[in-house]
Amino acid sequence: MNLFARIAFTLVFLTGQQVSVFAFQNGDLSDDFETAGELTGFVTNNPNSLPDVVKVDGRYRANVINNDNNITLHFNEFQGRLDAKLLAFPFEFIARNIGIGTQGDSQTAPASSGDPYIFSGVQVHVPELESRNSSHVVVGHRGPTEFTIEGKNTLNGVSSVNDAGEGIVPDGRADIRIVGNEDRTITVYWQLPEQAEDNWTLYNDTGTLPGTAPTYGDSVYVGLITYVFEQNGLPFVGTCDGIEVTQLTATSNEITEEPVKFSLEQNYPNPFNPTTKITFTLDKPGFTSLIIYDASGRKISTLAGKQFAAGLHTVDFNSNSLGSGTYFYTLTVEGKSLTRMMSIIK
Repeated sequence: MNLFARIAFTLVFLTGQQVSVFAFQNGDLSDDFETAGELTGFVTNNPNSLPDVVKVDGRYRANVINNDNNITLHFNEFQGRLDAKLLAFPFEFIARNIGIGTQGDSQTAPASSGDPYIFSGVQVHVPELESRNSSHVVVGHRGPTEFTIEGKNTLNGVSSVNDAGEGIVPDGRADIRIVGNEDRTITVYWQLPEQAEDNWTLYNDTGTLPGTAPTYGDSVYVGLITYVFEQNGLPFVGTCDGIEVTQLTATSNEITEEPVKFSLEQNYPNPFNPTTKITFTLDKPGFTSLIIYDASGRKISTLAGKQFAAGLHTVDFNSNSLGSGTYFYTLTVEGKSLTRMMSIIK
């Protein structure tokens, strides 16, 4: 089984007089499913629609034996199971060896007799799980089109669907790669699993999914789904060897040959759970306070209350003790104040 490296490295971009340093982090968000038992480290939506999802033999395994009322098909918080990570744009999400198998052997694809619609794959969903706005890329049998990869955009509950061609994944499994771009769009790639070196193919030669994509904000849920349409093809299992998540986070930002301005940046990521970073810039040294308030104006936490030097500063905030909702953070220096809003989603 793959053991994914826990890595961090920096990349410096130079544009005019501005230098931005970013860190790519591939660590806590990745999962190799090596520890047997229930899934951990995911935000799980609607687990009752697909209760038998575990880690076993170093793989994700979703056992699908029932689909009354199409309960496994994920549209929103009331239908279908989603095991996801909350990611901020830009990002990269790779699911290795994901697809369909039999209950006896997850690495043997079930037959497509009866034209079943059975899939396992990756879904991108807006942070509001009650919304019917999402995109997905799944591997399996699509009715009479067997051993294929299906792409779908769902906008306000209306779906546009196509696939990448019959027989392109002869074992019923593939590696799926979704890149969340800086402009908050996604690009989709795939390849046959267990390649010696990655050799990605754009989905349908363009990397775009059919129809009109949802308008995504700063962050999205990205995660694993396994489902069946109607009852044909039951039982089967969804399988995945592991996920690799790369999240781009800004760690510093220096402006040279320009006046330093007093500023308070939007926290990153936002929405978040449970940690986020708050960055601010001081045009001169001074006693600085950074305070968190709830929506009613009640003070929740003091993150800073001391002398700071002029320049860029970043403070971490952990929301473990707080519930979901809207909060505000206020920066005050020598009588000057700036306030921004942030959201916690749990």
